[in-house]
Amino acid sequence: MKRIVLPIFAAVSLLLGLAAVPAGAAALVPPSPNLYDQARVGLGEFTAVCDYTGLRDTIDPIVAPGSTTFMHAHDFFGNTEVTADSTPTSLRENSDTNCDPVEDASSYWIPSLVQNGQPLDATSLTAYYFVKSPMDPAQVQEMPADMKMIAGNAKATSPQPLNRIAWTCFGSSEMRSTIPDCNGRTLQLALFFPQCWDGVNTDSPDHISHVAYSQPGVGCPESHPYLIPQLELQFRWQPEPGAQLDVSSDPMAGQSNGITAHADFVNGWELATLKERTDNCLRWPVVCLINGVDRRISQGSMPPDLVRPPTPVPPPLPGDGPSPTPNPTASPSSSPTPSATPSPEPSDEPTRSAFERIESESFDDQVGVRTENTSDAGGGENIGYLANDDWARYDRVDFGEGADEVTARLASAVDSEGQLEVRLDAVDGPLVASVPMKNTGGWQSWESVDVPLTETVTGVHDLYLRVANQPSWQEIGNVNWLTFNATDPEPEPTPTSEPSPTEEPTPTPTPEPTVEPARSAFDRIEAESFDDQAGVLTEGTSDNGGGDNVGWLANGDWTRYDRVDFGEGADSVDLRLASAVTTNGQLEVRLDSVDGPRIANVAMPNTGGWQSWRTVTAELSESVSGVHDLYLVVVNDPAWQDVGNVNWLTFSAAQPPEYGLFYGEGRVDDRAFWDDQRGIGFSVSSQGAYPGQQRLEDALQRVSDLGYTTIRTWGAGGYAERILQTIDDMGLDLKV
Repeated sequence: MKRIVLPIFAAVSLLLGLAAVPAGAAALVPPSPNLYDQARVGLGEFTAVCDYTGLRDTIDPIVAPGSTTFMHAHDFFGNTEVTADSTPTSLRENSDTNCDPVEDASSYWIPSLVQNGQPLDATSLTAYYFVKSPMDPAQVQEMPADMKMIAGNAKATSPQPLNRIAWTCFGSSEMRSTIPDCNGRTLQLALFFPQCWDGVNTDSPDHISHVAYSQPGVGCPESHPYLIPQLELQFRWQPEPGAQLDVSSDPMAGQSNGITAHADFVNGWELATLKERTDNCLRWPVVCLINGVDRRISQGSMPPDLVRPPTPVPPPLPGDGPSPTPNPTASPSSSPTPSATPSPEPSDEPTRSAFERIESESFDDQVGVRTENTSDAGGGENIGYLANDDWARYDRVDFGEGADEVTARLASAVDSEGQLEVRLDAVDGPLVASVPMKNTGGWQSWESVDVPLTETVTGVHDLYLRVANQPSWQEIGNVNWLTFNATDPEPEPTPTSEPSPTEEPTPTPTPEPTVEPARSAFDRIEAESFDDQAGVLTEGTSDNGGGDNVGWLANGDWTRYDRVDFGEGADSVDLRLASAVTTNGQLEVRLDSVDGPRIANVAMPNTGGWQSWRTVTAELSESVSGVHDLYLVVVNDPAWQDVGNVNWLTFSAAQPPEYGLFYGEGRVDDRAFWDDQRGIGFSVSSQGAYPGQQRLEDALQRVSDLGYTTIRTWGAGGYAERILQTIDDMGLDLKV
């Protein structure tokens, strides 16, 4: 089978810097023999072609095994029996697949492509397994049977390198890190997985660190010295011209246009076929068809003088080679008298003070954590991507004469039960504090959290920060720094004086209960000033006035604003909204509970961008008065889809319930007042169809029947006294 998009592959090879390779670098082609020259090819490759299985779901068997409520939707290819619990073993046991060849029961998945707010099915996936110069094909290991890998970054906030992900229009050599408008042509995404392995682990806590990319001029790094087939996945779609295109993970990072593209792979190949393909297509580098045969055979272009040497045997993996011969042990001629063991000298290694700021990235050892640049005050880096059992160690921290409190600088964009455990001297050593990882509204929205220690800590200790959370896959937050606070000294005792005569105590008045102040419904309520929420995140807004907005709103998300005072009545609401997608989403305005009375239903419009703001006005279903807890609740189908952002809202007061009376001498035509049902004219003389007094009584009765309580009068003459007297005579509850 001919490789479909050679321009992408060739360009990415140049980006990888595969040139000027020094001899002896790990897994690189040696000066001789050069198997590519012998095979008269530039790469070895075998292929599988798979279809979309029809499964689009919020599951991720690598990152969130067992969970059916992952953070964004994925589209699955290959194995048709994949579930949230799938493993390499279960994929082989349930090996139904739509891949060709059928021996590939692997599962491949990516975030759903979203076109104008609706998911778009891919037309195909081609999976290429290859080795290319200057990597030495003789050193290629088979893809480990239990391998799981991820390519790309679901949390990317800037364009990813083109040697990791590359968007292009089919047939074009122009690669982009964001989705192009292909104007009706096929859209293609290529993702490149690492090709260097540590030789031991087939997964890792961050699902990344067990593999690595080769380094230009170096090959596989010393930490990951074993060469495995590089996997390239090419997905294709047929979008509409000019459509807004994103991937379902974009909103979680506040991005759009495919910035966060990534892909996952769980190996489900039948192992005998995998070994045969590796031997015949990679270790002896040739481009194989789907059936594993050198394509030159089917094309009739096989060089007649080509002689294939024996298939090379790759280097042994750890534990596969012969055991080292132990050094011979000399027979003792006599048993010498053991010398006394000297007592260790006190350590003079430097310490760091517990009472100065300890930057989180200055750890001496760690498992599972990564560092990234921080936008917190002072800049530098923070540690992040923290999940259950990740830890960082800080050696020789001096607590002096005593510390009783820790302050940790934290940021998180998710709600979790996670705790940051502070332990001493071992990862499972004494627990001296548990700091809750609260949702601060963003991965770079920082808050300082103070927690008392369970006991006063003195002296010098190794300090461990350890994450405890369930579910274990969930990343719960970042840490920028921490510091400890010294124990307050015991106060000097005050000398005891002779007691004074006891006076009768003055009764202590019972304090009045504290009532939280209400916020006015008629002032702007900033969306991020909620008192509680579920599912929403905050981010900086580019709208007028700056500040933050709430976003990433999907079905079932809500925010609560306590004690909102609607005064004597409100009859409409203004909401400041932004969205880059067209959806069925509605923002429900409810009172006193998340399923309380619904007073407004506001459609989430496509405003043209996540920060393109528009004010939308909606009439309330009834006039609302008094003090209430206010809820904004998102309703949308499909439930996984993010529908938009909210910056602020405000309510408008109901119009004063007054009615206009126009009075004057002679006949008065009242039709103009009837048009808006807010006024009526009447005559106070006997002229016209009614005597003046009767007309006045009719007008007042009508005003009362319409439910008004106040009238506003204007006109000629001095008849206000007559109106007031008539109201009193009729017993009406009207004010003038």
